[in-house]
Amino acid sequence: MYENDEKNITTFLLFYLVFFSNSPKLLFAQNLFTIRGSVQDESGKPMKGASVVINFDAFRFSTDNTGRFEVKLQPKIHAFTVKMVGYLTENFAFTLSSDTSLNIVLKEVVNQLDQVVVTSDRNNQNIIKPIGIAQLNTKILKKIPAALGETDLLRGLQMLPGVSTVGEASNGINVRGGTTDQNLLLLDETPIFNPTHMFGLFSIFPPDGVARADLYKGNVPSRFGGRAASVLDVTLENPALDSFRLETGLGLVSSRLLLDIPIKRDKLGFLITGRGAFTDFLLPIVSEKNFSDVKANFQEVSLKGLYRPNERHNFFLSGYYSNDFFQTTLLGTIGNINAAATQNQYSTLNFSVAPFYQ
Repeated sequence: MYENDEKNITTFLLFYLVFFSNSPKLLFAQNLFTIRGSVQDESGKPMKGASVVINFDAFRFSTDNTGRFEVKLQPKIHAFTVKMVGYLTENFAFTLSSDTSLNIVLKEVVNQLDQVVVTSDRNNQNIIKPIGIAQLNTKILKKIPAALGETDLLRGLQMLPGVSTVGEASNGINVRGGTTDQNLLLLDETPIFNPTHMFGLFSIFPPDGVARADLYKGNVPSRFGGRAASVLDVTLENPALDSFRLETGLGLVSSRLLLDIPIKRDKLGFLITGRGAFTDFLLPIVSEKNFSDVKANFQEVSLKGLYRPNERHNFFLSGYYSNDFFQTTLLGTIGNINAAATQNQYSTLNFSVAPFYQ
């Protein structure tokens, strides 16, 4: 009996060896095969750091600096997932039966986004608005508290850093420690030598006719010449050319008038501003004894014409007239005896013509 059992076992072992010796796939079923792969984009650029996932997170690794990877796997069906930020994920599967090389190409993601408008200052903004310049316009001036009911340009400039007043009762400006005679004042490119009225209480710049004022406190352009302290470049408002406008104002100190007259629509027009002060009756009210013979008044008129022959050419004509009158008996006294009345009257007349091409 035992001899038969030994014969059966020997026969089974021989059959097993012969069967598996004729079946190499079964004999070497646990052998591992190498997969060498490379990941690149559509242009052939290697994808460094691309994520490779095999068999649903059974294996997870990243490509090297050259976009390559190498892994050993059993011979069976394997599922691959290759992904990279900004690229479409690549999913595929294949049966591994020998050493294999893979070349995986990822396609870039193209997203259709809504329109985005980005604005920025132009490269020549430092030329259009250089460093060291402060700008004021009529909208800003009207927000500043008025002195004696008058909107004043020079008082508005005193609100800027580096600009100080000459004194409490005067209207001149000192810029960065300079004196008043070290400032260049221009009205439509015409120099102004006496910028105030009424003992320096009011500036000569018409509040209704000023479009813009540029104060250069540093880096003054060479076209202005040399000034130790600053340059104040005041530009009068241009005529509208399409509509008539009339503005008036009455006050105890001064009265003003503005006329915007289009002569030929969209071609020719004039802007006229005028201001006058007739305050002789106010001074005796303050003190009839001391100011009975004191008189002070001023008048000014500014004009700006614009001729536009076509859309590319503009011709400007600017004019300014100013007159101040002052009379007093307080300048010369001997004891209680007043000297003869002293009168001072000075006028300014300026004109400028400028072509402009676009």
